[in-house]
Amino acid sequence: MNTYIINGKKFLDKRQTFAYLQKILNLPDYLHNNLDSLNDCLSEYCYQKNIIILHKQSIIDNLGDYGLSLLKVFQDNSEKGILNLIA
Repeated sequence: MNTYIINGKKFLDKRQTFAYLQKILNLPDYLHNNLDSLNDCLSEYCYQKNIIILHKQSIIDNLGDYGLSLLKVFQDNSEKGILNLIA
């Protein structure tokens, strides 16, 4: 099983966040800069992958409520068994 480490300090704004996630998680070019698209791509391209998110507080500090929503997308996919979110 593949393991991906996501550095929350790289989440400076929405544009950079999605570019970073696309690169790190090998998501397709059609990833749009929104949470619905991220959710769809995680479901399709991250099945049974381990994902470690470091510096979660930086995500919240930089993106505010949007950062909380983004983290929830990862958590929801973990609860559905799509990916393995490692704390």
